[in-house]
Amino acid sequence: MSAQYDYPYTSSLTLCITLCITLFCSFCLSSSAYAQTVSAPQAGATTTKAGRELNEKSLVKKEGEQPETPSADQATPSVDQATPSADQATPSADQATPSADPVEAEKSERSPEQRDVGAVEDSSKTKTPPQPPIRARGFGRLAQRDSALQPKSGSWSIGLFNPLKIQLNDQWALESHPLVALASSPHLKLWHHWWSNQQVSVQGLYGFTTPLWSLQQSPPWGLAGYFSPSCQVSEEEPGRAPRSCQRPGFDVAPIFGARVSGRQGSGVWTIQGDLTAGLMITGERPAPLDTYAPLEMAFTPTTNHYRAHVGFSYAQSVVRSLSVKLEADLYTVGQPNEELSPPKSPVTVSSQLSFDWAMSQHLSITLGVIAWLSDQRAFELVEDGSGFVSKEQVMSIDLFPTFDLMWHY
Repeated sequence: MSAQYDYPYTSSLTLCITLCITLFCSFCLSSSAYAQTVSAPQAGATTTKAGRELNEKSLVKKEGEQPETPSADQATPSVDQATPSADQATPSADQATPSADPVEAEKSERSPEQRDVGAVEDSSKTKTPPQPPIRARGFGRLAQRDSALQPKSGSWSIGLFNPLKIQLNDQWALESHPLVALASSPHLKLWHHWWSNQQVSVQGLYGFTTPLWSLQQSPPWGLAGYFSPSCQVSEEEPGRAPRSCQRPGFDVAPIFGARVSGRQGSGVWTIQGDLTAGLMITGERPAPLDTYAPLEMAFTPTTNHYRAHVGFSYAQSVVRSLSVKLEADLYTVGQPNEELSPPKSPVTVSSQLSFDWAMSQHLSITLGVIAWLSDQRAFELVEDGSGFVSKEQVMSIDLFPTFDLMWHY
C-alpha cells in the first residue's frame, strides 16, 4: 500500500484530469449497462449489477491517490483475483438458465403496484376491437324497417313507392317521397330519438302534409278531375255552380306522434300512434272524396278535420335475407260538413302481410297484400218479415296487392 504515496506532491491539474477520466469511464459503463437492460430484460439485471460494481470500485479512489505507477501487487494479480471462485465461475441456476417465458420473468421482478398496472395494460391489449355496424338495412336487418330501431347515422333507403328515409345523425331521421313532394303534395316527416336501451327504442314524430295541393292541378301534375269535380260549369258560370264544385283551397296538416319498437328474439315489434289535423289556409274545406280507402285516407285530415291512427306490426326474420311482416292499423276520422256530405262511419281498419327479400346487400324486393275495411257508402237491400225492403249500410272490403323495389345504403 506504500506505492500509493510515492508521489505526494503531484500537481493539482494531473489530479483533476485523472478524476475526470475516471468519472467519464464510470458514466459510459453505467449507460451501457442501462441500454442492455432495456434491450434484454433477462441479462439486464446481471449487466446492471456488474456496471454498479465497477462504478463503486472506480469511485473508491480518493482525491489524493495517484495510480499512475502501479505497484507489484497491482501489476501481478493475486491468485484470488486471477482465478475466480467456484461461486463466481459457476453461475446459479437462476442466472444460467433463463426463464422459459420472458414475459413472466419480467412480471416476477415487478413490484405489486407495477404488476397491477401491467395487468391493466395487458388486458387492454387483448381486447377485441368492436365491429362496425351495418350501415344499411340490407342482409339481416330487413325486420327493422319502419321501426324505431334506427340504423347507423348516414344510411338511407328509398323505393318506388316507399318514401326516402335518411338517418341524419344519432338523433334525427328524415322521411319524404321526392316525386310526390315535388309534383303534387309537399310533405315531410322527422323522427326524433327519445329513449332507448338494448332491447327497446322510442321515437317521436313531427311533420306536415298538404293533401289539397294535389287537387289544384290537372294530371299529370295533380288529381283535379279524377278525385274531385272538374267544375267546368262553375268556372264558366259561377252563379250556377253548386257548393261542392268550389275549387279546394290550400291547406297544411301538422303531424305529431310516436312509436316504440323492441326486439323479440329474431323479430321486431312496433307500436305507433299519430294524429294529423288539417288547417285551411285559403278557400273552403272540401267534401270527402268517397273513393278507394287508401286514397281517401290520405285526404281525410283536411276533408274530415283530423285523422287519428294506431298501429301494430311484427316482423320476423326467417333467414338472413328474408323477413315476414304482419301489420294491423286502426284509423278514426272526424265528420265532414253535413251540407257537403252525409255522415258515415268514422272507423277504418287495414291489415297487411308482406315479405321482404334482400336480393343483394343494397337491393330488396317487397311483395304482399293489404286489406281495407271501410265505409264507402255501400248498401244492400234487406227484406223484412212483412215483405218490405229497406237499405242497410254495409262496410266495404278492398284487397290490393303490394309491390316495391327498394335500395338500401
